[in-house]
Amino acid sequence: MRRHELDLAVLVAGVVFLAVGLTYAAASLTDEEVRANVVVPSVVVGLGIAGIAAAVRAAVRALRPAAPAPEPGAAPRTD
Repeated sequence: MRRHELDLAVLVAGVVFLAVGLTYAAASLTDEEVRANVVVPSVVVGLGIAGIAAAVRAAVRALRPAAPAPEPGAAPRTD
């Protein structure tokens, strides 16, 4: 399987939704109530952080020089 670069925005979004899911699961097990006026802004802030991370990553990628293309017939790198 070919390796790919880390997509930080997707990782942060996944962690945000995992945290929300675990919050609701823990609340249902302990008979606690989860207030939407806390959860919804938390999700919005988390997704905003993911968007900022994606923008920073794109800016860094645009400033980085491109890697040279491999020569035809050369063995693939394994590092």
